[in-house]
Amino acid sequence: MTQLLSYLATFGGGTLTGYILQLLQESRHQTKAISREVYVPIRQRLAKTRPALPNGNRFDAYHEWQTIKDSGFMARVPKKIRARLFQLFDVTLPNYDKSCREFDSVANQLARQWEQQFGVVMPGGTHFRYVNWWVVLAADRFEWTEAEPLEGEALNVGTRVLTKTRLRELNVSLKEFAFDRWQENYTDAAIVAYREARKSALTEIDAMLELLGKNIRL
Repeated sequence: MTQLLSYLATFGGGTLTGYILQLLQESRHQTKAISREVYVPIRQRLAKTRPALPNGNRFDAYHEWQTIKDSGFMARVPKKIRARLFQLFDVTLPNYDKSCREFDSVANQLARQWEQQFGVVMPGGTHFRYVNWWVVLAADRFEWTEAEPLEGEALNVGTRVLTKTRLRELNVSLKEFAFDRWQENYTDAAIVAYREARKSALTEIDAMLELLGKNIRL
């Protein structure tokens, strides 16, 4: 670039060189403005939200996205980046949120079934331990890290609980109980749709974080 400007200054005249320098300066200012008003806030928000999505948390920054869209800066964003931003925020993430709501409905129905079929009323003096069955059902493959319940310990199943005594009556360990619930619901349409929507959302978020990181100029 320096050689080009030197050539233009020698053979094209200082006026032309000055004009090109002005264009370059304006381009840098615009790039910095886009980075400041669009790329940086979006990247920060995605980086903050991304770790929670695998656990079923919904994307909650649509107001911020709408504010950025209405600011006028989106019109200055390069077309390819702008198209990918609209795809992520107006299509992929809303579809992910929709799948979360439908999965929630199924999970609530299952909780009611499980409490009637497997649960018992929590005995007095029992220590309560929470298990996130939602995460268990949502897993692409079965994973289990919870310890078996101790005597006097109860784990949630709907509005009732599982105890060591109850699991003994069912003739299963806690891990076996969890695997059975995961396996029998693995092909449920709402759960499958959620897994697919989650995968798409996470893939696009990761790609967007990388893309914005490469294009930020401050």
